[in-house]
This record gives sequence, C-alpha cells and structure tokens, in this order.
Amino acid sequence: MCKIRNWRNCQEITNLTVCNVNIALENRGSQQVILDKVIIPKNYSATFLISTVDKQSGTRLGTTEVTPNRLIVASENLDVYDLGGDIYFDILLKGNMVLIISPELSLSTFTKLFYLDGQYSPGFEKFHDVTSFTGQRIITWKVVFDE
Repeated sequence: MCKIRNWRNCQEITNLTVCNVNIALENRGSQQVILDKVIIPKNYSATFLISTVDKQSGTRLGTTEVTPNRLIVASENLDVYDLGGDIYFDILLKGNMVLIISPELSLSTFTKLFYLDGQYSPGFEKFHDVTSFTGQRIITWKVVFDE
C-alpha cells in the first residue's frame, strides 16, 4: 500500500493539467522505477507516466503510460471518476495540485479533514490548528451533533 505523499504542483498546458510528481516506486538493482508525471485532460481521464531510470547516470531507460484507479476532483463537490486503472493508486486533484494516494485512504475521513481542510465533512468543526516545534501540523476536530 502506498503511503500518502505530499501535494505536488501542476501546470495547465493547453487542455491538460500536467504534474511532475517524481515519486520512487521501486528499486531494481542499478535501476529505479519512478512515477514521473500525472497527466489529466479536461475530460477527467488521467494517465501516469512511469519511468525506469538508471540510478548512477540518471538516464531514463524507458517510460510507460498507465491508468490510475480513480481520479477524485475536489471542487464545489467531491467528484469521483472510476478509471478502472492498471495501477493501484488514486489521484486527488484540488485546484492546480495533486496528491497521489492509496485507494483505501483517498475518500477517508482523515483525508477529507486533513488534506481537504474539512470542506467535504459537514459533521465536523475545526477546534484547534497549530504547527508543532518540529513543523508538523496538528489539527483537532470535534464532531457536530444535530440538536
């Protein structure tokens, strides 16, 4: 299972959103497999470019296009596009940023509260939000019960 990664910035190019993510997926001796880019057309399909790179020289030895599991677009609503992908990752798109995330966590309460700042969780209210002395963000939420 892939851990949650940090948000990555994207660029709008013609009718595409292109995100350089550069996440290491696997080491194979002298080679490394990386998730290089995410390409999202305006029709909300999506493609990952996965490259094999020589560790010593940094030379790309080959690139493959694969489809992610789901694309989740955080706009006015949280829109989910099931892409039936070749690879077990979801993409969370918020504005011009993406988060590569495991499908088990992509629609979780944690993700909605922490990464989407509670925008899609009306049953919660932010109680406290601070940054620790080590630079980690600590957020406390309280459950809002109907009265």
